[in-house]
Amino acid sequence: MRLNKFISNSGICSRREADKFISMGLVKVNGKVITKMGYKIEPKDNVTFDEIKINAENLVYVLINKPKGYILSKKNQYKKNITQLINIENSSKLISLHSSNRKSTGVLFLSNDQAFVDNLKNSKNPIKKILEITLDKKLIKSDLEKIKKKIFSKSHFKRNKEIINFVSGELKNKVGVETFYKDINEIFNFFEFFGYKIITSDVSVWGPLNKKKLERGQWRFLSKDEISILKML
Repeated sequence: MRLNKFISNSGICSRREADKFISMGLVKVNGKVITKMGYKIEPKDNVTFDEIKINAENLVYVLINKPKGYILSKKNQYKKNITQLINIENSSKLISLHSSNRKSTGVLFLSNDQAFVDNLKNSKNPIKKILEITLDKKLIKSDLEKIKKKIFSKSHFKRNKEIINFVSGELKNKVGVETFYKDINEIFNFFEFFGYKIITSDVSVWGPLNKKKLERGQWRFLSKDEISILKML
């Protein structure tokens, strides 16, 4: 295994950052400083970073149907920490693909594979997300049209259609959104610009991932096929 990948797999940093640390002479293999890019190590090798031994971790890829009120934090003082719901070793090292807050619910992808998450965040390919937004008041139709224009004009992927409309059978304060925006917080900002506060946002689809067969608060490991699809995005 390449040294930078080994360091990245440990959860310390991304592979790109590992290259920087290696070039700075902060990494040793069996007591010897290694600065060569592409250096390969064996399973028996002793690797240290800044004089601290590195242990490689098994990479995990998790999907959770996030409940309202929970946040992701490496600090344990939060009573409602998402990592408390995921019963695996070192769950505190999991990182999220996209930002989430106490108001958000639904599909959330987590992993301890820093390089994998970074690659997805920096992907130039359009990734579809479907979510339902609940507002603090009824949405005026004329405002909805203005918000649509804002979303369409600022879209990163002009060829992919952004869909925003009232949720059928619901009060006019619920809106369904199908978007290819990288950061769905940008969508929220458009609503807030016109005076609407976001009460909740529920993500049902993120790329190839959905919350089918997952009750609120439940989680599962991603399948090999799902991981392969994400790697191609």
